[in-house]
Amino acid sequence: MLLFVEDIVLVADDPEKLQKLLNELNNKAKKIRPSIHDGKTKWMKNAFCPQLTMKLGNENIELVEQCSYLRQTLQMNNDLGMEVSRRRRAA
Repeated sequence: MLLFVEDIVLVADDPEKLQKLLNELNNKAKKIRPSIHDGKTKWMKNAFCPQLTMKLGNENIELVEQCSYLRQTLQMNNDLGMEVSRRRRAA
């Protein structure tokens, strides 16, 4: 698990473990604030992960091909071109 301010990244080696982590996080979060924002919650998978859905409570979570975390673009297809271009523009 990676934590930074209000951003959290959960990492697991199989979908069932990831769903379990997400459920545990959601249950703990409900104790300290209303809930995890399901509109901002996304998930990524690599090519070896089967097609499936992740849920936050009863809602499906959007599957994305890439995301930004701490100003770095993360992708599951190992294409670094977009991240290199972004860094060049920022320099």
